[in-house]
Amino acid sequence: MRALSLVVAAAVVVSSVPARAEDAPRSTRGALSGVGVALLVLGVTGLGMGLGGVINFVSADERLALYRSGAQSEDAAVVSVLRRQRTDAEVLPWVGLGAGVALLAAGVLCVVLDAPRPLPVAFVPTAQGGLLTLSLPL
Repeated sequence: MRALSLVVAAAVVVSSVPARAEDAPRSTRGALSGVGVALLVLGVTGLGMGLGGVINFVSADERLALYRSGAQSEDAAVVSVLRRQRTDAEVLPWVGLGAGVALLAAGVLCVVLDAPRPLPVAFVPTAQGGLLTLSLPL
């Protein structure tokens, strides 16, 4: 395994091209970064909506518990509304949290893909085999 890692490291070194002055990396980001930032904002919004849904679920559950314990008088219409709110509040937080996480992941991917220069990747040989490293310039 060590021999294989040394061969791969040597191949990476041999295949690398030395940098020249005219190969300067571009200094600006493209439209994909703007899309990534918008997706990040939407992802945080989705997470906030999911957290708000969790808080709404706890609130509806507590209000429904008051009616069940007898602290409030039984009113079938109010109990029905509270049960519906609680049922809605069970599903919507997961939708918001799931969408928020997916949008955050897509936003990070867009920002990383629109890096102003090629991402430096290196293979480092170790005693156990090798290690692939990736440096993300943000």
